[in-house]
Amino acid sequence: MIMLFVVFILVKALPGDPITVMYGEFDPPPEVRKALEERLGLDRPLLVQYMLYVMRILQGDWGKSVGTGEEVLRLVLRRFQATLELAVASVAIATFIGLSLALISAWRPNSLADKIIRIASVASYSIPVFWWGLMLILIFAVYLQLLPPGERGGLKHLILPAVTLGVVSFGMIARVSRASMLEVMTHDYVVAARARGLNEVKVLLSYVMRNAIVPIVTIIGLRFGVLMSGAVITETVFKYPGIGSMIYDSILARDYPVVFGGILFVGIVVMTVNLLVDILYYFVDPRVKLEKTRV
Repeated sequence: MIMLFVVFILVKALPGDPITVMYGEFDPPPEVRKALEERLGLDRPLLVQYMLYVMRILQGDWGKSVGTGEEVLRLVLRRFQATLELAVASVAIATFIGLSLALISAWRPNSLADKIIRIASVASYSIPVFWWGLMLILIFAVYLQLLPPGERGGLKHLILPAVTLGVVSFGMIARVSRASMLEVMTHDYVVAARARGLNEVKVLLSYVMRNAIVPIVTIIGLRFGVLMSGAVITETVFKYPGIGSMIYDSILARDYPVVFGGILFVGIVVMTVNLLVDILYYFVDPRVKLEKTRV
């Protein structure tokens, strides 16, 4: 609720209001404006508006869109499907690239390949996401004409926005995974496995990866939450009809119920993902089970 309160204050501080946006260049007559303000609750103090909104949320009433009159919860759930598809696809791409590069770096630390991978990892999340999106559109949609530049449709429409978010996220996964693997590789059981003459690939996959999995699962879960909450720019660049673009359009239209409903829903999803990641620790790390048994 603290997050929602901060967003509530910031959105209300923006210049303009829904009535001004609805009427465009022409101001409505004073009596019409007053009636609309009373109907929308805009005539009440800011704190009162927030408290009334929270009470409606607790009762399951997410309100209705000022522009379309559609129920906010239904609108959010419809857009959530598109955002979920994008987030899952981008996390899969980022995880595959990040873990692959981390294995190469951990296999040959401080080699030329390791240095190139570390530079690429930093560059991936240092360059703005909109730049990646525009470059991919320019190359694959304009020049090569292999993929559509945006909107939602089949698999082809999903590739460019998913790759854009995946490229931005793989660097963090690669760096955390590399650090975790290198730390595990100093343990005695890894040294003993190598002394027995086991293949290096088997050592990395069977010994190193399995014991370095907790930080990797953590960063993947966090990146999924970041992608769910931070896809506004990507969805706007590609005109992808997800929650991010919905929130952006609603901010421009001062459609407060949709803005608050979208942000609240994303916050709930992010908290749920973090909870599932904590539960997943129990299954991927035997040490968690052992600690629980001792307690």
